[in-house]
Amino acid sequence: MKRLILCAVPAFLLLVASCKKDPETPKDVFKGPEVNMGSGKAWAWVRLGSDRQPVEVGASFTHSAFQNLPAGGSGHEHEGAFLLRLPNEKEQTPFNHVVVNWNPNGHFPEPVYGKPHFDFHFYTETPEYVNAIPPYAQAPADFDNLPPAGSLHPQYIPTDGGEAAMGKHWVDITSPELQPENPAPFTETFLFGTFKGKVLFYEPMITRQFMENTPAFEKTIKQGTKFAKDGYYPTRMRIVKTATTYDVIMDKFEFHKAS
Repeated sequence: MKRLILCAVPAFLLLVASCKKDPETPKDVFKGPEVNMGSGKAWAWVRLGSDRQPVEVGASFTHSAFQNLPAGGSGHEHEGAFLLRLPNEKEQTPFNHVVVNWNPNGHFPEPVYGKPHFDFHFYTETPEYVNAIPPYAQAPADFDNLPPAGSLHPQYIPTDGGEAAMGKHWVDITSPELQPENPAPFTETFLFGTFKGKVLFYEPMITRQFMENTPAFEKTIKQGTKFAKDGYYPTRMRIVKTATTYDVIMDKFEFHKAS
């Protein structure tokens, strides 16, 4: 009997080891499902601290995910859109999921945003809610129903109209590429989106060239003073290029009560 027990131990240990998380994924990082993108993979993830509070929320892409992307369209269409689901550990953040839109020909206004780029939408509502947003002409009152004053930083202003399955975009009037005199070439910028009186998404918008050629980058996310619900909200966005991935990361979370 003792011999049988000893012989069974290695098999038991092998079974336990096979149930552990991927050894390449740190214990404090929780991944959503991988999806095919280009010739590679993409996924969203959450990193929690020892207190189980969010430290980072991000989207990662193998280098080959930027190769052989679909032709898509020239505007904010869902051709070339990739849904990345966040794991359950997202709950204390404002985010529900991420959608990556690939714009091979840029989009309006072409003189500013006509370069090949990605729109990384970190949505606060479910995919079903977002996909049900109609074209602007069908629901102008919902698009033009802006959040309460203070929900966004005062340097953000709403654009005209809105996009189906997205909402109304808000731009930072201090962005270098939007300056009327000597505008800088667009490389990256940060937008917000709203619908039916609520902030619907945070959006880093980044050119493919900048993603591929920038080892590390960070910028402050300008905050409003009002928040829709209790939770942890990011105050910084980062881009990180590793040996195997491109990462778009939200971090430096701060807790805010609903106001």
